[in-house]
Amino acid sequence: MSTQNIHIEWSGEGFRFTGFSPNGVELAIDGNSKAGTSPMTLLLHAETACSAIDVVDMFEKMRQTIDSFRHKRGGRFDRKGNYPKNLGKRFPLI
Repeated sequence: MSTQNIHIEWSGEGFRFTGFSPNGVELAIDGNSKAGTSPMTLLLHAETACSAIDVVDMFEKMRQTIDSFRHKRGGRFDRKGNYPKNLGKRFPLI
């Protein structure tokens, strides 16, 4: 198991942030989904990408050639102003 350290910086406007990955890739994040991807959509992307990687890995192990691959997934986000409380207890922050 490895630890990944990322950080985000607030743009100074609304809910806009820039996320920085360990290898320096930048990601536009916007809680209002206007200037970047919303955090909830990013979670959906992450979950979908993990399962898609497993599928591609299985095909490679079976020595199968893939010309293209699309994995679609949906999610219902019901926020209604109920923001998570005590997030640090669910996800240890380092």
